[in-house]
Amino acid sequence: MTARTSHRLEVRSISASDHLDYVRGCAGASYLQCPSWGQMPPRWHPESVGWFEGRRLRGVGLVLYRRVPIVGSLAYLGEGPVVDWADLGAEDITAPLLDFLRTRAVFSVTLAPALVLRRWRNEALRAALRVGQAQRLRDLTPDVVDETATEVAIALRGQGWRQYEATGPGFGGKMNPRYRSHVPLTPLHDPSTDHWAGLRARLDTSWRRNLRRSTASGVTVEMGGALDLPVFHRLYVETATRDKFAPLPLAFFERLWRELRAEDPKRIELYLASYGGQVHAAAIRTRVGDEFSYTHGASSNAGRRGRPSNALQWRMLTDAAAAGASVYDLRGISDTLDPDDRLFGLLRFKLGLGADAVEMVGEWDYPLRRVRHHAVAAYLDRRQR
Repeated sequence: MTARTSHRLEVRSISASDHLDYVRGCAGASYLQCPSWGQMPPRWHPESVGWFEGRRLRGVGLVLYRRVPIVGSLAYLGEGPVVDWADLGAEDITAPLLDFLRTRAVFSVTLAPALVLRRWRNEALRAALRVGQAQRLRDLTPDVVDETATEVAIALRGQGWRQYEATGPGFGGKMNPRYRSHVPLTPLHDPSTDHWAGLRARLDTSWRRNLRRSTASGVTVEMGGALDLPVFHRLYVETATRDKFAPLPLAFFERLWRELRAEDPKRIELYLASYGGQVHAAAIRTRVGDEFSYTHGASSNAGRRGRPSNALQWRMLTDAAAAGASVYDLRGISDTLDPDDRLFGLLRFKLGLGADAVEMVGEWDYPLRRVRHHAVAAYLDRRQR
């Protein structure tokens, strides 16, 4: 079914193959906007949609629907849609999308554009931490404020979208992190020069020391396969217990591997760091074109002395650079700068690898059926308390 709209763009349902063909030709598309991801979230149902200007396809999106009995459906676009926000403009992207979703009995929409709003560069952030200048990222003046992302945020707010604001500690998002860490790779890697001088220069002294220790301990990093997922999951459950989060089941990662690999053999990789005849750290990395993302990591308490996690991340970082990635996305961080906060260690680890801290545009909600939207939102909020 085609949505009727007076705007210059139309949103229509498209095939998964047309969706994937478009994503393959885009720089910086997220794995969460690939058709394969639509098979992953339980109780959500996927649909591939396209933005058309006449017969020309100008963007695509993976919409996930969750049916609420009697009420209708929730719709979510994670790190999408895959469109040129600067060229098309927020109004011509969102208005036809809302028209289309009305034909799907959607009462509430959440949109999370894959746009970096603010960036705090690595050196400046380290300096601020040394002097204890602030308690939160947003207390610091960012080094870069992106013009397109700023305009999109202003436009969404003006159209009646409401930005999600986390009420407690965490990564600042409802379903995906608002605060993240990105290691810029180009122009740091020049294949004509000696190895990885530019990347090494971004490492802090602790990281350099730990990499030397991992080498001295005999840590090796290898690529794993589907049969190694139980090894990863054992370490992942140990990590979840240590860091106090609820682990996903092994079946989730087996399905993730199967679905993403079926779409593209390079879409997902498993890295294993071993020494002393045992795997002590493991991580999953996704790839869409030149977008490389570290998505899940795990490590053992017993193997920490050999620093396998440092060796693992360094290998993943250099592999991304060698493959031509412009950014290595280390995913979520908390916006806390408080050394006593339990999430601060994660930020420190990623900063040590040379990452900048970034704030995404975030997740935005729009009520297509206002009473139903607020009633369900209140119910979900009570369940999460």
